[in-house]
Amino acid sequence: MSVLKKQIEKTLLPGMDIPEPLVLLFSWIEENNLFVDTKHGRIGFLYPEEELKAVWTDTERPGGTIIEFFAEGTSICRTGSVTNG
Repeated sequence: MSVLKKQIEKTLLPGMDIPEPLVLLFSWIEENNLFVDTKHGRIGFLYPEEELKAVWTDTERPGGTIIEFFAEGTSICRTGSVTNG
């Protein structure tokens, strides 16, 4: 089981599961060493971050945007219903 999956699972509310396609993605990220470990946990990327940033300029970001996966926690999650208004 991937470290990234374990860390994210710990932040989920009871009854929530990570969908299988994301589980496979997290495994792929780790198999391809597309992650860094920080004091707050593992951060996974879809592309080598250094290669992406190497071609950035002050005005352009050729190659795309960094997409990260990491465990943030449930501090913004609430139980019960949320209403608009």
